[in-house]
Amino acid sequence: MFKGKLLSVGADAKTSKGTKRNWLTGILYLAPASEAGRGNLCPHASAGCRSACLFSAGRGKFDNVRTARVNKTLRWFDDRRAFLADLVRDIAKLESYCKRHGFRPAVRLNGTSDIPWENVILPDQGCSLMDLFPRVKFYDYTKSKARAIKAASGGVPSNYSLTFSKSEDNAKACREVLRAGGNVAAVYSAEIFDRFQWDRRGVSAGWEHLAKKGWAKDLANRRPFNGDETDLRFLDPSGVVVALRAKGDAKGDQSGFVIN
Repeated sequence: MFKGKLLSVGADAKTSKGTKRNWLTGILYLAPASEAGRGNLCPHASAGCRSACLFSAGRGKFDNVRTARVNKTLRWFDDRRAFLADLVRDIAKLESYCKRHGFRPAVRLNGTSDIPWENVILPDQGCSLMDLFPRVKFYDYTKSKARAIKAASGGVPSNYSLTFSKSEDNAKACREVLRAGGNVAAVYSAEIFDRFQWDRRGVSAGWEHLAKKGWAKDLANRRPFNGDETDLRFLDPSGVVVALRAKGDAKGDQSGFVIN
């Protein structure tokens, strides 16, 4: 299996599901928010988002993994040029590996961060990563309403997909993103998630629960979409609520970030 300096490939159960659909995903995991003690990589994160962050899920529960992510983040701040050069090499290697082995390459740059990568210009190439690798599908979750709406209206590179992330305090923003044609990811407790009855398309008729919670009360025609089947958000239909099962520290969330 391909291994990179910065990208993790096949390192978690959810992205591994994508290989069944012939996609191989590389993820960049950094230290979220101000976890690295230098700057803030999640400027729009709510208190609930920070406490339930996937930084603690899966391999993130191990100290050596968390330390490695902090060290990557320090490189981002201290030696941006070398960091980006390594990232370019990793993506190029992933693309080459996929070509040799019959996969389609996908890259999620914000595994545990919220950097506006569409605005990051590579100093040695003078363009974004999406422009440099037009055959790679990039995708991310974001807490930035502006970025999500911009993506929904075609304002980011065509090979970059963004899904807005619901928190305990952004109900209005969720409605605005959905109306703009974007998608909203919402995290559910296992108890609630298991109540959904998914059809063959991965859609459930359980929107009533969203209405009762208030944040989607005027979006009764929306149907939750099963986002736990794969992490390939760019394959989701448009204008849906992407339902995710709580993982890591999110399982014990009481802030309202997790719907329960």
